[in-house]
Amino acid sequence: MVKLFGVFILIFIVVGIIVKFLWETFFANDEEKAVYDKLIEGGITLILATIPSFSESLLQFLYDFLNVEKSVAINELSPWWLVALGLLLLSVGVILKIIDASAKCVILNMPGTIHHTKDDGILKALNTNNCDEIKISAANCQTEMQKISQTKVNAVLSDIKLQMDRFNRMSNYKRCFTGMAPIPYVILAGTKHTGSDIRYYLEFNKATQQYTKLNNEKKYPKLIKSEIVTIDTNEIVVSVSITAVINDTNTKQFKMPVFNLSLEKTKDNAIYSKKQLNEYVDDTVTFISEVCKKNSNIARVNLLLATQACFAYALGVALVLMQNRVPQIVSYHYVAPSYTTGIVINGRESGHIVKV
Repeated sequence: MVKLFGVFILIFIVVGIIVKFLWETFFANDEEKAVYDKLIEGGITLILATIPSFSESLLQFLYDFLNVEKSVAINELSPWWLVALGLLLLSVGVILKIIDASAKCVILNMPGTIHHTKDDGILKALNTNNCDEIKISAANCQTEMQKISQTKVNAVLSDIKLQMDRFNRMSNYKRCFTGMAPIPYVILAGTKHTGSDIRYYLEFNKATQQYTKLNNEKKYPKLIKSEIVTIDTNEIVVSVSITAVINDTNTKQFKMPVFNLSLEKTKDNAIYSKKQLNEYVDDTVTFISEVCKKNSNIARVNLLLATQACFAYALGVALVLMQNRVPQIVSYHYVAPSYTTGIVINGRESGHIVKV
């Protein structure tokens, strides 16, 4: 009876390990860790579970905790098939990791005032030399954006469409994004994104002069949202302060209600995690949707962003998915001390200049 109970305990532990492994592989929101890494970890975990010293310690703890006398050696309970399963998962994981390491990647680069290329540390951040680059030419200086013409905007949008078509055709590659171009153009590029998700977002750190990938950190500050109130107007401002504070001086020219999303402490490179990025984007789009739901008369949202380019690109992708829940969005480019020039992001007037 005790022997049977010991076998039951071991089976319970094994099933728990397998369930945990399957959950983390296919259901857990682990953006950065690839499936092959999870397979390797799962294989090693299962193999370790069959090592006498490892399984003995687990079972001995349970026997002692339950005050059960064992009548069979613990190491006799380790099944050989568990080793085989672990070796299989480990082998598959290693093979997939080798295949992935040899797979090509492509970087969508939207340079800003500083024209960084993939040779300026981007490849080092990706730990690869096998990477193509697609560059979108965009207006890159504040003076040009302040005096931008519709002809120039049309030329930039034409290049965005051309290069995004190329980028989307390479969706079987490991796709990466980096950029410091004016935010309206980055959002518009995001609205053209189709196919596989961005695998790596690369951010330039001005303090270290290095590129880094967004990591998989699960601890980060939450966005603070202003109260959603009922208003009597068909146009509002929504500001998102992540890398810098958007204050009353920056918004006074709009003469309309302002709704804010912000971090308690803004700073450069405030977004460092893909999970954080996705949450901030989802919070922003949901917030805009809820404001408009409570005020059905709103026809235009003037969007002011003090954020990293990764946020702008991911926001563009999200706005397409939720286009039926938001009105016309106009994204503005900051030229000190305020936002005066915007570009329509969605709808029939997409790409049109808006001046304040």
